[in-house]
Amino acid sequence: AVMKVSVPNSRVPDGGEVTKAAIQPQQRRDSKVVVLGDTHGQLNDLMWGLACLGLPSPLNPYVVNGDIADRGNMGMEIFAVMLCFMLQFPKHNAVVINRGNHECLTMNGAMGFKTEISGKYGPDWGNLILEMFGDVFALLPTCSVIGGSICVVHGGVSRNPEQQMKLLAELPAGVRRPEINPRRIVGDPHMDCFEDC
Repeated sequence: AVMKVSVPNSRVPDGGEVTKAAIQPQQRRDSKVVVLGDTHGQLNDLMWGLACLGLPSPLNPYVVNGDIADRGNMGMEIFAVMLCFMLQFPKHNAVVINRGNHECLTMNGAMGFKTEISGKYGPDWGNLILEMFGDVFALLPTCSVIGGSICVVHGGVSRNPEQQMKLLAELPAGVRRPEINPRRIVGDPHMDCFEDC
């Protein structure tokens, strides 16, 4: 489950219904897609990126490649900024947020996003807000495809990319729960379970 993002000024027409996140290929020098990831609650890093690369818009689309939450203490604000850009351009994919391993309620409990939200909004509201974030996480695409040939997926591709793409293509939306690995893809067996979440 992914979203389609077209490259501004591209000569490739937009297609019909989207089943994969497709970002049309760059065909002109002034066409671009900004790929940004792993902000981990560092709002200053996001602001620096926006200042250098321009604000998200239909002519300057962003793919945020996961891991907005945890570690830093301003993940909530980063989500707010990026979701506001999504709301500003409801008919365009000015911002696509891929689901990273930190867009997972299990990780959030262990790595700091839950603590950040509870500290800002109190335990009652914090738990409710975190639960709503879980609903958002379950809706996020697992990857974006740029121009039909560049796969942007958090954590990269496996040693068997054809099998991974097959798993991603066959992943039904109904099994994407907010507290578990959304990809059902086997990771490195030597990696900690939270890192592979």
